[in-house]
Amino acid sequence: MFQKSIKNTFFMLIILAVFSVVANYSLIRYGSIYYFVINPLFWIFFVIATCFFTSKSSESKMFHGKLMEYSLIAAFVNIGVYILAELFMDIGKNPYSITIKGILINLYVYILPIIAKEYTRFKLINNVYEKDKKFVAIVVTCFYVFVDIGHIDITDSYNVVKVIFSELIPTICINIACTYIAINKSYKPAMFYRAITSMFWLISPYLPKVNWFVTTFVDSIIPVILFVYIRYLRVKNDEKKDRKQVEISDPKSAIPVVVCIVIAIWFVTGVFPIKPVAVATGSMENTLMVGDVVVIKKCNYDDIEVGDIIQYQKDNFTVIHRVISKYYEDGECYFITKGDNNKSEDFLPVSSKQVLGKEVFSIKYLGMPSVLLNKTRIFDVPDTADIETGM
Repeated sequence: MFQKSIKNTFFMLIILAVFSVVANYSLIRYGSIYYFVINPLFWIFFVIATCFFTSKSSESKMFHGKLMEYSLIAAFVNIGVYILAELFMDIGKNPYSITIKGILINLYVYILPIIAKEYTRFKLINNVYEKDKKFVAIVVTCFYVFVDIGHIDITDSYNVVKVIFSELIPTICINIACTYIAINKSYKPAMFYRAITSMFWLISPYLPKVNWFVTTFVDSIIPVILFVYIRYLRVKNDEKKDRKQVEISDPKSAIPVVVCIVIAIWFVTGVFPIKPVAVATGSMENTLMVGDVVVIKKCNYDDIEVGDIIQYQKDNFTVIHRVISKYYEDGECYFITKGDNNKSEDFLPVSSKQVLGKEVFSIKYLGMPSVLLNKTRIFDVPDTADIETGM
């Protein structure tokens, strides 16, 4: 067994980085052989090598109970949020095998590396003396983010934006939280948090069809809250900190703000049955002006009557127009629509399959910032129905 050594820590990190590069640019081509054999075996080897090349370190008993409690709460809140999303969003069958054999295989393929990552993170960070720990923790976090994120496709600008927000940012947040747990000389809380949240997606028979906006905020905010609570726990137990400093670091006052932000984001991204849409054209003036926000409610075509204002999908954009006629043909419901400011009705009838919802109410000019940003956007992002581009 070696003594504490920053050199040994960096030596192990280099091994990890080399494997990650080779894996993402070469070994991954082997598909099942990589996922079922090479990757799990590497992590088994890496755990053994880390134990051999690092000093003996054991978990601290000081915060262990609270760290575990906070981590388990955070894990089940994460799962609870996605289960709640199933009440408002479409759900689909789990693509992973949920037979006993399939679950055991998935535990080996996906959960084993998680356990190995958190144990080796703990060992590497605590293999150095206190004066070097912060620096090493930052480096370890960067390496583990690199390992988790894998290969990023930069050939498609939209894909880069999506990867940054749906994968990179959440990965950074969870790694920072796990590293902070390791700094506090513990690894099991981080291990349990990541394992439990991952197992939900592996063993649940049905999963919510969440878009990447929702995933970004849920998987980023919860680790941040976990980090803040652990920091508060550490400050609270530091005898050098006075009461005022402890009160300032208390995260309880920030939780309602975070909850409101999450709800607002879910509202904007369409998790709930109603969704705001900014008007970008003048086809509905003077009823709806450019920059107005129309709150659209998801509904069945039977709920739509002549005179209602609806939003419907047309090719790669959406339109908000008024229904002036409704009829049935071959068992399908169709609507004739027209912009209040247009001289003639829309060229083609709208089928019930195209309808995204109908207007509940509108708010004057609230959506003007979205309209202006949409006109000047840098990336060619596919239409998400957040802005009505009309005709």
